[in-house]
Formats: sequence, structure tokens, C-alpha cells
Amino acid sequence: MKSEETIFRGEKYSVQEKKSGYKTVMLLTVHNITKGDYGTYTCIAQNTMGKSEDSVRLYEIRNQQSHEIYSSAFLWSCGKLAVP
Repeated sequence: MKSEETIFRGEKYSVQEKKSGYKTVMLLTVHNITKGDYGTYTCIAQNTMGKSEDSVRLYEIRNQQSHEIYSSAFLWSCGKLAVP
């Protein structure tokens, strides 16, 4: 989620789920980044074993000489290992 809003798959966001045994990793890609995309993204995982949250902040970095933005896409992964 970004700023308390749930993110859905679509043209702007790609979400992938990768499972390996008891571990699930979610991958979020933000495409064609604009100023409105900057902010804090939070991944919330919950199951019968409990709840886990992790956050990452996406911010603008400009080239000091050309003033260009370095990234046009952003990829973040979060996951939790659940022990049965």
C-alpha cells in the first residue's frame, strides 16, 4: 500500500508473488515514475502465524548537472518466512 491506499495490478503497478516452501515474496514494480509516486510504500503480510510489515520510501534523485531523474521504474520485494 502507498500512503494508506491499497495498490492494484494494472498499467502503473506490477505485482508478482513468488513462493518457495513456507516463504512467500511479493515483488512490486512501479512503472513510469512521476512525482505522485514518491512516498512510503508498505507491505503487510498476515497469516495464522502472525502479522509482519515492512516499508520503503521512494524519493527523487536528480543528476546535478542535467537535472534528469535517474529511474523510470522501481522494484521492491518484501517477504516473510513462516514456520509451520
